[in-house]
Amino acid sequence: MEKPDYYAAIAGRYCLRAKRVFSELNEKPFAVELDLRVLATRLVATISILSPHNMKSHKLLTYQLTEHNHLKTSNTISHNTKNRHSHVLFFSTTPNPNTNNPQNQTLSPSIPAELTPRAILDSVHSSQWHFIKHLAYKITPSLISTTLTSLHKTPDLAFQFVTHIGFRDLDIKSECLAMAVISHAPNSKPTLQLLKETFSSGVYSIREVFNELGVARGVLGFKTYVLYDLLIRACCELKRGDDAFECFDMMKEKGVSPHVHACNDMLSLFLKSNRTEKAWVLYAEMFKLRIKSSVVTFNIMINVLCKEGKLKKAKEFIGFMEALGIKLNVITYNTIIHGYCSRGRVEGARMIFDLMKCRGVKPDSYTYGSFISGMSKEGKLEEASGMLEEMKEIGLRPTAVTYNTLIDGYCNKGNLEMAFGYKDKMVRDSCIVFELCGNVKKAFTLHDEMISKGVQPTRVTYTSLIYVLSKRGRMKQADDLFEKIVRKGIFPDLISSML
Repeated sequence: MEKPDYYAAIAGRYCLRAKRVFSELNEKPFAVELDLRVLATRLVATISILSPHNMKSHKLLTYQLTEHNHLKTSNTISHNTKNRHSHVLFFSTTPNPNTNNPQNQTLSPSIPAELTPRAILDSVHSSQWHFIKHLAYKITPSLISTTLTSLHKTPDLAFQFVTHIGFRDLDIKSECLAMAVISHAPNSKPTLQLLKETFSSGVYSIREVFNELGVARGVLGFKTYVLYDLLIRACCELKRGDDAFECFDMMKEKGVSPHVHACNDMLSLFLKSNRTEKAWVLYAEMFKLRIKSSVVTFNIMINVLCKEGKLKKAKEFIGFMEALGIKLNVITYNTIIHGYCSRGRVEGARMIFDLMKCRGVKPDSYTYGSFISGMSKEGKLEEASGMLEEMKEIGLRPTAVTYNTLIDGYCNKGNLEMAFGYKDKMVRDSCIVFELCGNVKKAFTLHDEMISKGVQPTRVTYTSLIYVLSKRGRMKQADDLFEKIVRKGIFPDLISSML
């Protein structure tokens, strides 16, 4: 038998470990007392906790340290050390008023010595995640597989299980089995998170993951193909369009048609990445597979046409959609209106605008914002201002982008009075302050020009300038400006002080 001071040294290390356990359990002991006593061939370390609430001693944990070959109890957590001996740490959460009597020191029956699927499941169902964490290195792929299969009706617990044992430490089979189980949760976010973690590692190809997900589906006996749709979505969120398309092709090979939502994710990605040709290839494949397009699908393809400058075909899509019985929404019309306005064809946009109102679809702030942007670019600032007033009359609130479009238009035209006027209106109407004309330097250049031309900045204008400086981290300049205008008798409003 080893000397007691040897055991004391080992026990000391476990006491440090105990503090970490208390932290995980959100326990905050006021004081810790360690009582070491050698009993037969083992050393018992009793931890007494002094509660800050009643200042009474409560035994929250009992540690027992013994040599590996003398284990006879069922409550163990192995701990490998650099020494030859492998020691075992026992936990007990049973309050014991008499800590001096070893016979009263009871052990919790929650964690058995032998790691079995039943033992792991018991720990999972009782949410003993700190034990799962400590045992993670001993849980074999076979045990993981058995546990996950048993948890297929409780995907939320399966997610917590793989999170605590370290998802990225699993092999590809275990990872895919876990994702297959978790994919049946009402919320798809956990599955997407794990799929993206798997891809981000760069270890496995899309084909390897796809094939292993197929194996996992078979093991679990799942009939749906939601996993493959989520796989496409994960690729899209990672902006890996080619991988998403490869997954689409592999589904096709299996005789499976992706859900229209997955296809829309791909189309949207190709649109945003300016890969319009790829979008058309996918759209044609959808048509061949008879995947029914939704209004979202058509809106994306109209956007593709507008981006390619094919405004006439985009307009024809409206008739095509109506013939199919698809009800156009405000996004459909806004997409075409924006396409016309961005290319300087405001009159063409007006025709769509009239058709929109005729069909009973109410324009929104984005609709008017497109017109105001298009008119401002053409130098038709009075018409743009008229559109702003019109949208306010029907109860629509202009966005900061809309205001900044007009401000920038008047700035470029040299009409600083109108530019600052709209800046003030923006603050009054939106109760939000934004950067004037995009940057601090330009804002103060316009401010100086405004004063030189005899236009006196208002309190709201100065509030805006102080905000710009604060947002850029130039606090000294913001303070200096504040003191300067206060000396003039101008007091900035609360917006600047809150920001």
